[in-house]
Amino acid sequence: MSISKNNKMRKIIITIILVLLVLPFVRADMISRGQRYIQIENKILNVDDYSDYVFISVCKLGDEIAPYQGIKVIDKDNILPYYKFCSVSVYAIKKSDFDTDIIENPHENRNKIIEYLTSSKTKEVISGIRTSKVISDSSTVKSIENTYIIDLTQIKSQPDEQITERNILLLLSYIILPIISLLAIVILLRRRKCSY
Repeated sequence: MSISKNNKMRKIIITIILVLLVLPFVRADMISRGQRYIQIENKILNVDDYSDYVFISVCKLGDEIAPYQGIKVIDKDNILPYYKFCSVSVYAIKKSDFDTDIIENPHENRNKIIEYLTSSKTKEVISGIRTSKVISDSSTVKSIENTYIIDLTQIKSQPDEQITERNILLLLSYIILPIISLLAIVILLRRRKCSY
């Protein structure tokens, strides 16, 4: 009977340890109550100035290139979003050096892609782009649009311009409701004072 109790205790302890090990990974993809994600739109204004280049975007997790998230050719000027925990880097590649075979199967060509992106054939021109952001439910921010102007001689880490669109009704409610409440209190106090 004591062997059976020991086995049960061992199973319970192993289960608790497994739950504690897995729990942080489960919570890592969740946001706290009272918060929400918004997409951040990112654009490059001067892609047409570099007609002999192809621009691609790549997901990075920390400093590591994560090609399994896919490599996206920047069509027109939009930098397409990735998984919310990715930061995005943009690379410029001369059309003569552009290797379409490597980017077509990112899962199979992971090492080749990393080698290719760190070679002299590619230039990182933008680093650390966020494509989503966690904000409070009470925030008036509706959307964010970042614009970049590429210069092949430098790596940008900040947008050249950021436009934040706000929910005007929510913003007004934060301003008007306190004013109405204050006026109501003042009116009540005056009536009370006049009645004495």
